[in-house]
Formats: sequence, structure tokens, C-alpha cells
Amino acid sequence: MLKYFWYSFIFLSLNSCQTKAPALEERIPVAKIYLDSLVVKDLSEDMSRISTHQDEIFLFTFLHRQKEILQQHKTHQLVFSKETFMFPINLLLEPPEESDRCTFFLVELDNETLPPEVDSLLANWVQQSAFPKKFNFLQADSLLGHDDLLGMQSYLVRDLPKLRPLSFSGRQLFDRFVYELYLSLD
Repeated sequence: MLKYFWYSFIFLSLNSCQTKAPALEERIPVAKIYLDSLVVKDLSEDMSRISTHQDEIFLFTFLHRQKEILQQHKTHQLVFSKETFMFPINLLLEPPEESDRCTFFLVELDNETLPPEVDSLLANWVQQSAFPKKFNFLQADSLLGHDDLLGMQSYLVRDLPKLRPLSFSGRQLFDRFVYELYLSLD
């Protein structure tokens, strides 16, 4: 009887030590990228009493393949505050290939209007052969003048996060900011 107990014990112990192979997720090709909304979680201008307590934001979106821009979009000026914390984007991108790249720039406006050369400056960065690997964030921010580059994110279409928003966060003049871009993939 004791012998059967030990056999059973050893058998169960060895079976419980086996590692289970992870189930492979079936990759579903991305045919459409829908940019739903941009939400502020923490304004970049809300720390001091003299700040505006508003962020004037532009979201630039590029769908590109190496040096070729397939689609380029810029939102109108989005004015975020404690009362207005979400703006719909409602943009549909249809990448021809999963190896295409999707790049997002979040720019805070500090001037009255966004200089027209910002569009071409961002497009030039995206078209560089070493982009995004050799993208210099500090240099890019300084080239925008008074306006601030709050963030840049670039993904191959097949690597876009499927279940979470893209987060842009950091500090601007000692004030923390957090923005989230919600998108869905089909």
C-alpha cells in the first residue's frame, strides 16, 4: 500500500513539474487603424498659478514606408483643460502593408499659431532613412522654437499595441503631463 502511495506521489510530482508550452497567438493582419480619441490625464500647464491651465495641442500622424509618406494628417488645434479632457480624432488609416510604419507626434503650441514649417519639418524627419532609430528628441524639440514636442511614437503597423492606448508622458518645465491616444485595429 505504501509502495503505491510513493509511486502516485512521484508520478504526480513529475507531472506537476512539466512546463506547458504557451499557446501561440494567431496573428491577424492589420487592415485598418482607427484613431478614436486623444485624452489628457495630466495637463502640461497646470502647475503654477500663472500658467494658462490649458494645453493647445496638435497631433500629427504619418503612415509611411521607408522614405515615402503614404498618409499625413494633422488635427485642428485641440485646447485641453480640466473641463475639456477628451477630443475625438476620428481618423482612419488603411496601411497597404503590415511592414509600413505609423508615427505620431504630439506638439504643444506656445505661440498664437503653429508655424507652417512645422508640418514640413516633421515630414522631413519621418522621411530620413535612419528614422526612428536615430531620431534626436532634444534637437527636434529645439527646432520647433517656442512650441514644444511632447512626444513621438513610431511603430511598425504589425507592432501597434492592440489592447492599450499609446501614452505620451513626461515633464515640460517641471510640470508633468500625460496624454493617451486611443486607437483600434481591424
